[in-house]
Amino acid sequence: MVKDVGFGQPTLPMIDGQPSYQGQGMLVVNFGATPRTVTIEHNRIFNYNNSGITIFAEAYWENPALANLTVHVVDNTIIGAGPNEVNDQWGIFFGGYHFAEPQFSIPGTIKGNRIQDQITVGAYPIPGVGIATYNTYNVEMADNVVENVNIALAGHQASGAQIADNHFTGPGQGVFGSTGIILSGSDTRLTENRFKKLETGIMLLVEDPMFGSALNTSLDENRLEHVGTDVLTGPGASFTMMAASAAETPSSWDRQRVFPQPLP
Repeated sequence: MVKDVGFGQPTLPMIDGQPSYQGQGMLVVNFGATPRTVTIEHNRIFNYNNSGITIFAEAYWENPALANLTVHVVDNTIIGAGPNEVNDQWGIFFGGYHFAEPQFSIPGTIKGNRIQDQITVGAYPIPGVGIATYNTYNVEMADNVVENVNIALAGHQASGAQIADNHFTGPGQGVFGSTGIILSGSDTRLTENRFKKLETGIMLLVEDPMFGSALNTSLDENRLEHVGTDVLTGPGASFTMMAASAAETPSSWDRQRVFPQPLP
């Protein structure tokens, strides 16, 4: 069990004009050349300020073609603070940076996790996210249950992801911008996922100025209930309009978000 991780009240102190995100329940980082494999399994994580589990890899500067971190996040329970107006929480962040080609970026699995209550309300502009991924390769995301979140899964620049048999439930259509999946990258399969109580079920980015497009994406036997719009395509300007205020370089991973956040 991991609990009570943070700095007191869930606020965002400003450092050099940028919000400082602190308080990860579990943090795995690899900057070095030595390949490592990590499994995070059967943990219960709650009462944290920032994110439940953060996985972060950056290519070794002498060899950007080196896949240096594989992580399996399996059967964990991550519970956020619930509706709030002061801090956007993420359940899981899983990402890699500066690799020469997609096949050298971070692989692994995100499977069988239960994530809930990552949600912002009112005037607070940045959404809570259940699972956020960036620059992943051949990652399996399956059998996860993500409930009561603004965005269930933000899969940016994913290559060869398999997203299957997940249950994504939002806070209801009354919350503006609630979305099951936002996706960019290439060759991703969305199979037999279930979406409920969302404004948008699936957002496939097309020529987005920040994240590009969701190329060669397949949708098969997904089920959508009480969803305003099943599938939406486009540049996603409404999801990225605040990106300039988020982190733009991975060197700031310990101070702010490690990729620009999609917005409702």
